[in-house]
Amino acid sequence: MPTRRPTLTPTLTPRPILKPTLTPTPTPTPSSISFYDKGEEYLSDGKFQLAIDEFTKSIQINPNHRLAYNDRGNAYGHLGQHQRAIEDFDKAIQLDSDHALAYNDRGYAYNNLGEYQRAIEDMTRPSS
Repeated sequence: MPTRRPTLTPTLTPRPILKPTLTPTPTPTPSSISFYDKGEEYLSDGKFQLAIDEFTKSIQINPNHRLAYNDRGNAYGHLGQHQRAIEDFDKAIQLDSDHALAYNDRGYAYNNLGEYQRAIEDMTRPSS
């Protein structure tokens, strides 16, 4: 009679439970553009001081950001701070002497200060 082999019962080895490794999402590094974009939102919403704060941060990162100077000037103008607005328009023009919008906006600031001749000169300046 043949010998019987013993029946083997398989032993189940538990599989390890794999947990996903969570990698934290990096916080985006603020940039001149991100501050500028936020300033634009605030300006559009009529939150002029907040817009000024964001444009200032944008300028601190990129001192040659002519649009940030121009839009900060507009925010100052909305707050009635026309001389400060003119300073920012001057800087935008210094950075880009063909920046027609800066001349136009500066003209409005001069008009608000009663400097009508200067306002006319800026607002009628031929564009290149």
